[in-house]
Amino acid sequence: MKTTLDLAFIHLDVKYAAPATNRKRILEKLALASYQGADIVIAPEMATSGYAFDNSTHAAKYAENMEDHFIAEVRRTCAKIGCWACIGMPLTGKKTGTVYNGAVIVDNCGQVRVKYHKVMAEKAWATQGVCDSSGVVDTPWGKIGVLICSDTYYGMLPRMRKLQGADLLLVPANWPSSTLDPQRLWRVHARLSGLYLAVCNRTGKDRTLDCTNAVSCCYSPNGELLFEGRNYKSAIFTVSIPLHNGRLKTPPCNTAPTEYFSTSVFDKHANSTDNKGKLHVYACNCTKQYKTICEKKQFSAPISAEDSLLTVCYGCDDEKNPPQRYKTLFKVSRTACVAIGAKTPIISILEPKNMGSKAKPANVLAPHTCRINGINIAIVTVKDALYPELIFRLAEAGCDVVVVSGDVGTNTEDILYNCVHRMIIVCSSGNKVCISVPPAGHETWGNGCSGETGVYSAIVARENIRNREWLRKINSICTTPAKTCN
Repeated sequence: MKTTLDLAFIHLDVKYAAPATNRKRILEKLALASYQGADIVIAPEMATSGYAFDNSTHAAKYAENMEDHFIAEVRRTCAKIGCWACIGMPLTGKKTGTVYNGAVIVDNCGQVRVKYHKVMAEKAWATQGVCDSSGVVDTPWGKIGVLICSDTYYGMLPRMRKLQGADLLLVPANWPSSTLDPQRLWRVHARLSGLYLAVCNRTGKDRTLDCTNAVSCCYSPNGELLFEGRNYKSAIFTVSIPLHNGRLKTPPCNTAPTEYFSTSVFDKHANSTDNKGKLHVYACNCTKQYKTICEKKQFSAPISAEDSLLTVCYGCDDEKNPPQRYKTLFKVSRTACVAIGAKTPIISILEPKNMGSKAKPANVLAPHTCRINGINIAIVTVKDALYPELIFRLAEAGCDVVVVSGDVGTNTEDILYNCVHRMIIVCSSGNKVCISVPPAGHETWGNGCSGETGVYSAIVARENIRNREWLRKINSICTTPAKTCN
């Protein structure tokens, strides 16, 4: 009985618009990797053609049909050498002419077991695929799923694969070095989804991209880096994943609490007024909440009439109303405060329309959602914040700010990452508060922490957190996230 599953990565210098050269090298390295002991061989995204195309007509010139010669050769080679293969390539159908950014998995008997089309497909030339269970296949070592490159940017797609039963996620990629380090994403997804995640990137220069420093890597279900490799020319990398009684062992698949799937208090279609201006968020972690925010913080940006203000206070006395100077200092009526008590999980939400009133704050328990002065706020527990499908549901509902009610401890990165869903994330870790804000585009996210008993702030254009173009793509394939595991 095998004690390891041996993976090989064809870290290929893909030649742009040179399919004959790329096909030959893939077949050669597939055979070589198998000879070196690989059970599964992975090749990069768009490995047969290169990546950058002007439109679907341009891409179709280099696309592979399932009945064409190259895929037949891959099947014969896998059957001959007794090895599985996952290869990224442009795919098309003879009748439709539709082009996909695709990947196939071929087993050691030469049968095509998976034909997958990228969900986060390139607008210019590729048609969107789906993330259904056909992208997961049972193997002698466990269930294996596939996603392609930027499919792994948002957490819901890797989570879907786990919900569909995958123990190992294979990711053909064409991800160059940039301001966004994809390993931050892949490490988080491996931990949050509880599966092995293996990424085969490429090297060399494409028509528009420089991938000479791109990384191939593999992570365990607890986020441990098992392997990473870079090379300026084509190379074969290998990694061995431990097996238990001949099978991959991954954590059980737990699902998010059902309360969140009935949450619909947010206005998904905020009016144009709500989309204007900026959202100013201030957070502190001390017992002198309003004194700290009002008197010790130096405000660097003015707050206009279109802006909104949210303060989040951890470890404070939630029975006190905010003093009059709170409103006077900020000079804004669109104000809200979430106060999280130091000795109780009860959360106090204040809507200080009239700071001089004697109205007491309303106390609620997480999970809780509310809309105050045009700010869509969700308050969740640390445990619940670690469910990608929960974050997806809140994003779908139109959430602007997620406040985590508790000390996140070692889960800080896993939770702050969720700002890529176009939300602001606020949490407390130790004696510090952290705020994470969404990137302007497909880039890395921004986050920072206060000093002990200090204040940290972030200012975000509301149009940035209200712009969820990505959601339309994912929404078409998982509008109701799976609640049970296969």
